[in-house]
Amino acid sequence: MRMSLSAKREEENRLDGNLMIQSLLEFADMVSGDNENLAFAIRNADCEMMQKDRSLILKNLSPQSEMTISEHRNEITRYIKEKTGYENFFILTKCNVQPTKYKVYSPVEKYKYFKEKNPAIEELVRKFDCEIDY
Repeated sequence: MRMSLSAKREEENRLDGNLMIQSLLEFADMVSGDNENLAFAIRNADCEMMQKDRSLILKNLSPQSEMTISEHRNEITRYIKEKTGYENFFILTKCNVQPTKYKVYSPVEKYKYFKEKNPAIEELVRKFDCEIDY
């Protein structure tokens, strides 16, 4: 059975991505004794290979894991280059932290926040004649 040229390239790219991810996980196993935080960050990241530019994306990281991987990016890249023979690729990290809307400090802000969460709070304040701003 003959494969078209585009199908062959797609298959090669898929295999390239698997090889790079496998090399990354081997690196995590290798450093697990010396740097458990780095190994943990790599193992818990969702890895994705972008075929166009051969970038390896590590997603769903905590800020601490992202910082740990960034500190050791050169070592990781060097190891993957040695294992795969690929020269032109790079590693991207994406943090998955949702920014908070606002912080609640004063009693009035707390009241507004809880009123947004549960509208029944307003009825309780009226019923028990609570004084919010003191």
